[in-house]
Amino acid sequence: MSTYPAILIGGPPHSGKSVLAYSLSRALRAEWIDHYLLRAYPDGEGDWSNESDPALVRTLRKKGTGNAHWVQSICRDIDHRQLPLLVDVGGRPTPAQTEIFSHCTHSILLAPTEPALAEWRALTAQHNLIPLAELHSVLHGSDTLHTSTPIVRGTISGLERGTMAIAGETFNALLDVLRSMLAFYADDLRAGHIAAAPAETAIDIERLCHTLTGGDRWQPHHLPRLLNYLPDETPLAVYGRAPGWIIAALACHAHPADFFQFDPRIGWTTPPPLITGTPPADAPLKINLSAAGDALRIHIISRTDYLPLPQKPFMIPHIPPHRGIIIDGKIPHWLLAALVRRLIAAPWLAVFQPQLAGAVVVRSNIAAPTPGTRIAV
Repeated sequence: MSTYPAILIGGPPHSGKSVLAYSLSRALRAEWIDHYLLRAYPDGEGDWSNESDPALVRTLRKKGTGNAHWVQSICRDIDHRQLPLLVDVGGRPTPAQTEIFSHCTHSILLAPTEPALAEWRALTAQHNLIPLAELHSVLHGSDTLHTSTPIVRGTISGLERGTMAIAGETFNALLDVLRSMLAFYADDLRAGHIAAAPAETAIDIERLCHTLTGGDRWQPHHLPRLLNYLPDETPLAVYGRAPGWIIAALACHAHPADFFQFDPRIGWTTPPPLITGTPPADAPLKINLSAAGDALRIHIISRTDYLPLPQKPFMIPHIPPHRGIIIDGKIPHWLLAALVRRLIAAPWLAVFQPQLAGAVVVRSNIAAPTPGTRIAV
């Protein structure tokens, strides 16, 4: 069992949990306080759903069922966490899904009414969670802080999808609590994980973004600068958060040498081997191939609510190598890295990114398009 805190964020539907979780995570990241935001509900969401065009989010969002295997996998990952966690549990956990609560350590609750808050208070008390905050959530109005110790209590407003939480009195009090809890680990945690990397060249991709770009967001035009900075065909270990197209580009850049990623749930991993064949009917992924102009689009649909790192080679259909390839789908970064390394002989490879409403070229074996080129999809 990990000694890092796992802080549940809960409350009824439409109370603003996901926006609060996203906003807290962004604020902590800005201060280099290591943690991971785990979406422990089967909606297939991520940061992309708060940063992309709302119409596109509605198209891509896929609700799952949260079956027994999903609950077991989430609980296992919480127990084996390599970083402190913020755990967004969604608004309608079933009785079976509340098993996840028992694997958390603390709680942050928010609800639009006192009866709804009381219901969640009782639910988390059953699982012996230590309360950090109980908040009244309103869409319009101002923050009002009632108490900051021993529990943050107050009103928080403006938690609307597609926005950031307003940095008002209540939000700041809650952030202070998390800062004091998680900063205890921050100084040594990141350095320790990077020191344990299985490759001599190990990079902190978030800090490198600040160094090379002067900001905290990778943009497609930054990609050539990043690739020129790093040695190619050299074992590479990548620590920290980055968009999928950055991970894919680095996985290609290291090829044929080893490539490693740090997974906050299980530690250092390497992309699993892929084999070509006819995937069985019950395969966890459905892979559709279609034309996209002169390119081939690989659209990947997950048939499962949760896709853990496989223990044996992953099977994919034969993909013709003679056309540019666009990879599209909500898949883990370890699978994306494995795919681009398998398809590296293609004329060029691109990865769709919802926030950009297009794909980014991550590898090119021809004069054009070059890495960093955006392609409308």
